[in-house]
Amino acid sequence: MSVGAADAAKIGELTGLLDAANCWKQAGFYSDFDPDSGSWSSPGSVTEAEFAKIRALIGEFMNETQRQLDDFTRYRAAGQAAAGS
Repeated sequence: MSVGAADAAKIGELTGLLDAANCWKQAGFYSDFDPDSGSWSSPGSVTEAEFAKIRALIGEFMNETQRQLDDFTRYRAAGQAAAGS
């Protein structure tokens, strides 16, 4: 499929943007494209309110993960004690 010079330039520009976003991700900086807003998101674009909401959600996940780990450790210890007696 052939494209005109203007379209080829747009494809080149898009490729550059995608490469840059991939480099940011590889460097540990989250970035993503939101097709609904037509914009890129990055850590610097997160508002304090959004950060607080995300942090609360992550906190809930971490608490549940810790609870599951504690349960597993407790049941495992009980099973080992029962097997050793």
